[in-house]
Amino acid sequence: MPLVGPPAHPFRSLDALRLLTVVQNDPIALPLARQLAWAAWAEGEKLAAASTLRAAADHVGFAGNTAEIIADPAIKLALRTNTDTALAAGVFGGPTFEFEAELFWGHDRMSHLAARIAGDLASPSNAATTMAAKPRGADRTQRPTPKSA
Repeated sequence: MPLVGPPAHPFRSLDALRLLTVVQNDPIALPLARQLAWAAWAEGEKLAAASTLRAAADHVGFAGNTAEIIADPAIKLALRTNTDTALAAGVFGGPTFEFEAELFWGHDRMSHLAARIAGDLASPSNAATTMAAKPRGADRTQRPTPKSA
C-alpha cells in the first residue's frame, strides 16, 4: 500500500467505525475495513466524509444507506458496547487481534500473530502472563501546550 496518509492526523474515524459495526458479523467486514484503510492511508481521503464512506461501501458491494446507518441510535449503541468490551479485554489501540485470549497489537505484530496461529510461536509463558496482569506503575501526563507569543 502506498503511504499517502489522511489529510489530517489524528482524524475522526467514528462514522467509519459505525459503518463497520453494521457488518461486523458479515463476510464483507474485512473487505470494507481494508477499503476504508486504503481510502485513508493510500489515497489520502477523509474518513469522516460521506463520499469516502459511500465509495468504500460501493467498492465492496454494500448497498445500505450509509448516511442513515451512521446516524442510527442502535448502531451508535452497538459501537459503544463493542468499545467497552474491547477496553475491558485490554485493547488499547488498533489494529488489535485476539487469538486464544491473547492480544496482538499493531501491524508490526501481525507476523507474530501468524506464527502463533501456525503453531510456530509458543503461547505466553506464565511469567509473561503474570507480568501483564500487574497494575500500572506509571502513566504519561499530557504537557500543557505552550502559548505562542
